[in-house]
Amino acid sequence: MTAPARRLLPSLGGLGLALVMLFPLSACQNDSPARLLESARAYQEKGDHRAAIIQLKNVVQQQPENGEARLLLGQSSLIVGDTASAEKELRKALEFKQAPDSVLPLLAQALLDQNKPNKLIEEFGATKLAAPQSDAELRARVGEAYLRTREFKEAGSAFDAALASDPANVRAQLGQVRLTAVQGDLTQASALVAKVAAANPKSAEALMLQGELKLFSGDRAGAIASLEQAVAANPAYTNARFELISLLISERKFDLASAQVEAARAAHGSDVRLAYLEALIAVGKKDYARARDLAQQVLKRAPEHVPTLVLLGGVELEERQYASAEATLQRALVLAPQHAGAHLACAQLPGIESAGARARSGSAIPRAWYGRRWANPDGDRRDVPGQRRTQASSPVFRCCVEVTAATGAGAGPPRADRDGKGRRRRWNPLA
Repeated sequence: MTAPARRLLPSLGGLGLALVMLFPLSACQNDSPARLLESARAYQEKGDHRAAIIQLKNVVQQQPENGEARLLLGQSSLIVGDTASAEKELRKALEFKQAPDSVLPLLAQALLDQNKPNKLIEEFGATKLAAPQSDAELRARVGEAYLRTREFKEAGSAFDAALASDPANVRAQLGQVRLTAVQGDLTQASALVAKVAAANPKSAEALMLQGELKLFSGDRAGAIASLEQAVAANPAYTNARFELISLLISERKFDLASAQVEAARAAHGSDVRLAYLEALIAVGKKDYARARDLAQQVLKRAPEHVPTLVLLGGVELEERQYASAEATLQRALVLAPQHAGAHLACAQLPGIESAGARARSGSAIPRAWYGRRWANPDGDRRDVPGQRRTQASSPVFRCCVEVTAATGAGAGPPRADRDGKGRRRRWNPLA
């Protein structure tokens, strides 16, 4: 259905509605695939990728083997966050003879966004593309995949190869910044990202990474400023906007956070992550009834999202519904047995002391969903506003703010604070 037809729906009565129901069929028959493709490209240029997706689906319905439409559909699906559909359409584009130089960097991104770094490395780790810029984009994503699997030497080699193909590639430059950061040299990483951001003032990715590094250095005001610049540079860049909302919530700037949520909803529609962020805002305002309703909305669509389960359990704790709280938190712990926020919430249950809420091996526990409490190495809780604790002997960051897990809501497996082998997750600004 075209955009004008959708706008007519509210004003039509029963007869009009019947006519409109017939309209898409005639529209699809009258619009040739070429016209639909042209319309889709126009929507993409305006940033309206959901409208573009509608047009492109009409094309592939008429011409299932139209590789160009599959490529554009994969591209728009990737932008709106439908990464599984993006992967499917991009593989179809390859099948229908679209150039690997155009497809593979996008397909690699779809795999990264689904948290499939090993699959990306297996499929494209040794692939070299003909066009230097495309090869650099693919090599940079391979480097990011190696970062996620903590194979730092291979990551460095991939970023070097990307810059050998295209010295101006921003993604590879930012990859080197991330590699420097996760290896422990925060000062050098901050200097490098400042240089990249200065050379690319409209790069939302560079500005977001600069904000994250400021955040981990304790400059929370500077982090907010950089994230606001990232959102201004690219309002459609969801990662930057969700990170900004999360940080505003953690700073208890609820009105500003709510304004960003509304802006995000205008751009991204009914993204399930927005309901989770709204629930966090409601918790901050002590509106527990609204927080519960919003959490339940999230869980209907993403029933295994651990941060939402922890939030709901905390709400039930505040309302002294201890049996419900225990059951909800146990659901979270079944899914993520080492989730520090869940253990810390469980420790608030009457008569329960959660061993998982204490720091192990001298490392810090992430901040809980409900406030600014931190666990020190001795296991005692204390309030340390604006401070991120790290283990001096560790080359990587050990802590993350619980609300930043919002960026995983509805977009993949829930993230606990440890990996599948029981090791603490390293700081990963890719996610």
